Amino acid sequence: MGWERSFEKRALQIRNHELHLQKRNYLLEVGIFFAFASESLNTVLKTIFSAIWGGAPVFVSLVAFWHYAVVRQIDLTPSVAFTSLLGVLLAKSFLLVSDSFTSVYRNEICSQCATGNIY
Repeated sequence: MGWERSFEKRALQIRNHELHLQKRNYLLEVGIFFAFASESLNTVLKTIFSAIWGGAPVFVSLVAFWHYAVVRQIDLTPSVAFTSLLGVLLAKSFLLVSDSFTSVYRNEICSQCATGNIY
């Protein structure tokens, strides 16, 4: 019973620290957005964030391959590389499909609202 309380206390400390970091990150994002609300700078920031978001899977794949080949010193064969890249491509395609379905559903709702034919 005593170890459960100490474990719970430690977990709550970690959770409070995590919430503090999330709050700080949110305030930073909102502050950056409103501080640089000019249209041209806003476009630049969106481009930078899009490049980071789009380049993250490539960066993660390169780091994983580097770790596999250099740190663990295992031969990186084409079969291993292509299989792992296929996993990354499939994950991205599933995300694109779900985004497409969401967009189609939103467009359908908007068109129904515009025509007055909502349920």
